[in-house]
Amino acid sequence: MKYKFALLFIIAFIATLSGQPIAEKQVIQLNTIADETNTQLKLTWPLQASGTSLSIYRRDTLGAGAWGSPIATLMLSDSTYTDQLVEIGKGYEYKIESAIAYGYIYSGIKLKANHQNSGCVLVIDSSYSDALSFELDQLENDLKNDGWNPARVLVGRNEPAPNVRNKIMTKRAEMDNLVDAVILIGHVPVPYSGDFSKYSSTPPPDGHVEGSGNHTGAWPTDGYYGDVDGSWTDAVANRTTGNQTRHHNVPFDGKFDQSKFPSELELQVGRIDLYDMGSFSASDTQLLKNYFKRNHLWRTGQSKTIERALVDNNFTGLNLASTGYHNFSSFFPFDSISKTDYFTGMKNAPYMWSYGCGAGSYTSCNGVGNTGNFAADSLQSIFTILAGSFFGDWDVKNNLLRAPLANSALVSFWGGIPKWYIHSMAMGKHIGEGTRASQNNTSNYFNGNFNGSYNGVYIALMGDPTLTMRPFAGASNLTAASAENKVSLNWNHTNSSNKWYYVYRIGDFRTYTLLTPTPISDNSFVDSTNRKSGNVEYVVRATRIDTTASGTFANLSVGVSVEVDHVFDKYVGLQEAIESQFVELFPNPGKGSFQLNYNSNTSSNATLRIVDLGGRIIRSVQLPSQTGQNSKQLEFDLQPGVYSIELMNGVKRIGQSKYVVTY
Repeated sequence: MKYKFALLFIIAFIATLSGQPIAEKQVIQLNTIADETNTQLKLTWPLQASGTSLSIYRRDTLGAGAWGSPIATLMLSDSTYTDQLVEIGKGYEYKIESAIAYGYIYSGIKLKANHQNSGCVLVIDSSYSDALSFELDQLENDLKNDGWNPARVLVGRNEPAPNVRNKIMTKRAEMDNLVDAVILIGHVPVPYSGDFSKYSSTPPPDGHVEGSGNHTGAWPTDGYYGDVDGSWTDAVANRTTGNQTRHHNVPFDGKFDQSKFPSELELQVGRIDLYDMGSFSASDTQLLKNYFKRNHLWRTGQSKTIERALVDNNFTGLNLASTGYHNFSSFFPFDSISKTDYFTGMKNAPYMWSYGCGAGSYTSCNGVGNTGNFAADSLQSIFTILAGSFFGDWDVKNNLLRAPLANSALVSFWGGIPKWYIHSMAMGKHIGEGTRASQNNTSNYFNGNFNGSYNGVYIALMGDPTLTMRPFAGASNLTAASAENKVSLNWNHTNSSNKWYYVYRIGDFRTYTLLTPTPISDNSFVDSTNRKSGNVEYVVRATRIDTTASGTFANLSVGVSVEVDHVFDKYVGLQEAIESQFVELFPNPGKGSFQLNYNSNTSSNATLRIVDLGGRIIRSVQLPSQTGQNSKQLEFDLQPGVYSIELMNGVKRIGQSKYVVTY
């Protein structure tokens, strides 16, 4: 194995001398132009200098299924491909490859909004639970208004990792297994796993075996908390060669044997841990408070940045920085990716994304900087990627990988050993989804061929896995009032130029019932479908169509919510002969056959709904309408009883009457 590392660095040295930017040569940077008029997606890329041809693949489900055969084979001189077999609202993932390079992008035209997320377990180091009570409440509220169902689990920082995992799985079961994300807050116990050594089949991915830096044995393994059904054992590894005892791994010591994940991870996991960061003048508690303040401002669209990225590549002979080039090109136009010094660039101006790599230690990255620089300088970056030796082994004092979270960043990860795939964020996905895809990657995406580092148990996200790239300010000051069996909602318009909204009613397990199938432009809404008395919560989220370098998608703001004590009296409807001047029907009572007369202010179709006393929609039919008086003869097969006949114009009810069906 030592010859493998020697060969790798000889190749790197020769490549550096020849001036070849390996990271750029091994990635095909992709942009997509979404053409709604012609219903097509146009992929573009810089001309390639190496290889003989280009193969393009497509799959219709993000990250799932085999790539199959190419949908096109192009000449090396080609730099565009147009896919005309697409549908508006759907997403498509593309791969393009040559003999030495790969590119991936997730694209679509007006990709549909994701209205409902799943459960999110907040695993909280109990040492902070009181001091961070305000921040935790605010985070929970932000998660709820972003479609998540958050729940808390308190753990002691000295608990065994299996105990923590059991608490997560117990909470998941309580939530009907509807959980997709885990946020580790504070110094939650760090699981360790692996047998990384030159004497095993899996050397440390950064090459620092016995006699060369030597952090052999077990490494931090947060992915353990995201594995629902994998088999983690503690009976085989017997390695004590590491310089630090935390790496020593012997049978039955609480550290696991696996060097690669034993099964695919089901949950998105991220860690927000600023413990033992003494280089910063603030305490760990204050650093966490600062982080959550920035987190809230970002989620609610109050933080400002510039949609661009920088790459500081100090490993020109290695392919590590291809992680930056690949993902950044799916986020931004090619000319928005700069080759700039990491600290100099971000001290002078904001960059949404940043990448830096170089020879590393636990607290430094050659050509980039060190933890002390993060403590001394004010940077302007939201998401950052770092790569260098020792960065994947982050459970140490003043660790460089965690340092950006104590400065300006909300996310940091070790990207390049192996490659990461977070390109779906350009189309509104959470970074946790890309994290999980990168952890589970064996052959789904090109893994970088770097020391067998793919699928390694050390692949982990520092930061909040539920974050997205393009949040914006939504509605505000939502109010609700219950009267006459209806709930009336009112809110202030968003500051966004696109003033369109979705309205939701929240049910058990925070299920979102979408009350407006198409977004509305009004800043008010009346819910007449809530036929259950009691406290009820509503959420309003602004929506807009965003354009990125990957296509267009329906983006949602974090919502604004309100609770109201609703009173529904089923007898009120029985006493109302006609609720609106616009509607009348006869004969009434009847046997299911009646004439419906109504006025319409427009020529658009109306929808007639027949609703029983339990609130169930029994029938729903479209009625072609004209402006002014309309008359329709209708017949339905209905059981005897009392019904509500509702006439809808889109999401607005224009009339209602009771209808009694006799025997």
